[in-house]
Amino acid sequence: MRRSAKLLSIAFLILVAGCRHLPNQSHDSRCRQGITSINISSEAIILGGASFGTVGQYEKLVGTAHGQVSPHASFNRNVVDLDEAPRNACGMVEYDVDLYIIRPVDPTKRSKTVLYEVLNRGRKLLLGNYYLGRQEPWLNEFPNAADAGDGFLMRRGYTLVWSGWQGDINNAPPNAPDVMGARYPVATNPDGGTITGTVRQEWVFTATTPRFTVPIGWDRGQVSTPPKPVPEHMANAVLLSRQDVDGPDTVIPRDQWSFGICTNGTTITPSDTDVCFPSGFQSNLIYNLVYTGQNPIVHGLSFISIRDVVSFLRSDNTSANPLSIPGVDKAVEAVIGVGFSQSGRVLRDGLNQGFFDRNQFDGLIVSHAAANLTYINQRFSQPGRFSAMIEGHAYPSDQFPFSYARQADPYTGQTAGILDKCLDGHDNKCPKIFHIDGANEWWRGRASLNHTDPLGMHDIEIPRNVRMYFIAGVQHTPKMVNPVCVGTTNPLTWHEISRALLTDLEAWVKSGAEPPPSVWPSIDDTVAPATSNPESFLGTFSFPTIPGAPVFNGDYNHLYRNDQSVQPPVHIYANRYGVRVPKVDADGNEIAGIHSPLLRVPKGTHTGWTLRKPAFIGNRLCQLHGEYYPFPATAADRIASGDPRLSFVERYGTVATRQQLAAKAAAQLVADGYLLEEDAARLVMAAGQ
Repeated sequence: MRRSAKLLSIAFLILVAGCRHLPNQSHDSRCRQGITSINISSEAIILGGASFGTVGQYEKLVGTAHGQVSPHASFNRNVVDLDEAPRNACGMVEYDVDLYIIRPVDPTKRSKTVLYEVLNRGRKLLLGNYYLGRQEPWLNEFPNAADAGDGFLMRRGYTLVWSGWQGDINNAPPNAPDVMGARYPVATNPDGGTITGTVRQEWVFTATTPRFTVPIGWDRGQVSTPPKPVPEHMANAVLLSRQDVDGPDTVIPRDQWSFGICTNGTTITPSDTDVCFPSGFQSNLIYNLVYTGQNPIVHGLSFISIRDVVSFLRSDNTSANPLSIPGVDKAVEAVIGVGFSQSGRVLRDGLNQGFFDRNQFDGLIVSHAAANLTYINQRFSQPGRFSAMIEGHAYPSDQFPFSYARQADPYTGQTAGILDKCLDGHDNKCPKIFHIDGANEWWRGRASLNHTDPLGMHDIEIPRNVRMYFIAGVQHTPKMVNPVCVGTTNPLTWHEISRALLTDLEAWVKSGAEPPPSVWPSIDDTVAPATSNPESFLGTFSFPTIPGAPVFNGDYNHLYRNDQSVQPPVHIYANRYGVRVPKVDADGNEIAGIHSPLLRVPKGTHTGWTLRKPAFIGNRLCQLHGEYYPFPATAADRIASGDPRLSFVERYGTVATRQQLAAKAAAQLVADGYLLEEDAARLVMAAGQ
């Protein structure tokens, strides 16, 4: 019998079971930490009722998870402002988060492996990243059979789980209406008074048409819910503009802008969530608003909520748990955490700060997170921000430690590694980890620092529980187009390799099967961009001069220690970290890494970097994107265009020959564990087109 709404919580059961991996702080069951109730508000068959192999149909459960934590518990003490949050009668800090579960309808068909994906700005990316043929990778609901693409995850019987974690998520336009969020308390002073502090918002625009109003929380097209300005200090706010990432800043006179809405640039309606600039914001400038904000959200509860939701779902065997199966002692055998981009950084930082370990996750797939952490567990933090060459460059999400292994920061003397907390002396509680990056993460995210010392001089050892995989020649999201960037977007996909790696990690977690070895560029496979001598780098990197392509200028996302005591922050130029990028061959394709069969026998040059158009702070690294430039068709075309790269015919002769070579490359990847047979067949077919 289908239920449109039900309460899946018996408070006592959840309060006792939900804290199984959390030390008890009270003998009163109502005052124990963890998940206190789960309310499932709706259930429905999804994907048009389609059946997937022997697994059958899938259903969704949508609801809310409520939790509470003690500010005094040792494992919560590093949550910034938790001790300043309001408490209930038990002395606990409460929160609640959105919850979304997809599972096989038939309990006997569930694989007992749960994939918990950390949401990316409230959005579900798991299906889009693992389903081939899916047309809308950003969908948050899945009503139609086509939404499953080839149904890869469903055919394997996985249960998929998401819970909201980002406390400043806004589901008003232009954001998606069905993004998932979290409700965390606001910190206050001990006397109940309002906490205030300096807040910086940065805006970079992607349209040449001037806009006159911008929401304070605007960030690359999405809008968060920012700290509102303190009314009596609004007159002291400062609006700055700069022409390049490292300044200098120009102060825009206070009488030329205001807190307000002026869509047409003339009529102004006062607002404490928007800024009006009648002269118009420009696409070739970086803007910073510095103001006194109020009421900081306790964003560190983001890590707590993920920890508590996963701990409860994997450990409780009562009917209070929507993943429990009557009569089955252990309905969940393994939980694999999955995070792409922002979400991967959350997994890394959750490990780094000691919130995640094997009590929650048996394995982690940290995908396209580079060497970055997050800007979450700080007062007035902005969880959506990250450091790119232009956008978000100086937000504090990219500082030491960079690697899983312990290292020393040469500038601060700090010694740390991302796994320090889960290693916990001799009690190794670290999950098994697959760290996966593409080419873009090296140029934008300084991925090299995962495997070198902070100065980029020496390789370091990869911990035994970590495997690192570099997928060569791919941009951050395949085929994603950005009007700010020059060139033709890079269509090369990494999904097929990621699908194989997911099955490899599951086997490692559940049966101990040794996974494929790491494939990661060493120092000898990379070059170090020289900010003081770009000509030296250009000569070392040797990227070909391709007709119609932008002239490569050696730009990359440099990294320094930043002085955050001033806003906007400034680099400490004496404290530069050693970022490196992969070497390329004569065609401009990367030499090291896992190569898709379509890159092993390429039809052109695939890069993980490209440059910005002149109207958008030109000739700087263009965020998440790469380029693709096909080879000349024939020798005559090559000579006529002056292209230094061999033509398609000179390389392969015929399409059939290229397809045969791709088949050989695909077979080797399958044998080595980096590609599934079903995906190898698809790629070989694509090589013949």
